[in-house]
Amino acid sequence: MHFINNSVLIVFDDLLRRLSYFDKNGNYLKDTKLTIMLPTDIKYYKGKYYLSTFLLKKDYKPIPIFDENFNQILKFGEFIPFRKNLFEDLERLSKSVFFERVCSAGNYTTIIPMENCIFYAQANPYKILKNDYDGNLLKNFQLK
Repeated sequence: MHFINNSVLIVFDDLLRRLSYFDKNGNYLKDTKLTIMLPTDIKYYKGKYYLSTFLLKKDYKPIPIFDENFNQILKFGEFIPFRKNLFEDLERLSKSVFFERVCSAGNYTTIIPMENCIFYAQANPYKILKNDYDGNLLKNFQLK
């Protein structure tokens, strides 16, 4: 849950992939459906929505940024697969989409937007990345 300007509460429903908006008295305002796959965290910061997501796809960018109308502005970042050659092995499976979704649902990501940078954390394997708002990697805190 996040407050916008101390007046609107945003509730993130990951099961139904939507944002629900309420005023500070608990009155329902509206919903916004999320069309991206598997968002695991959402933050609202300075008029923008920052999401962290996880999907087992080659070259997948796990950090999408949206304006207040939920138009995507930018998408960047990278994640590390569980093991070497995972993508190649998934591509050889006849039901690769099923396994991609099952494995993706078992992971967790989070995001912290700050004044001049954005932090992204991923579990399984554990890592933290620091990027600027153009998507450039500033620091990799990956633990071995």
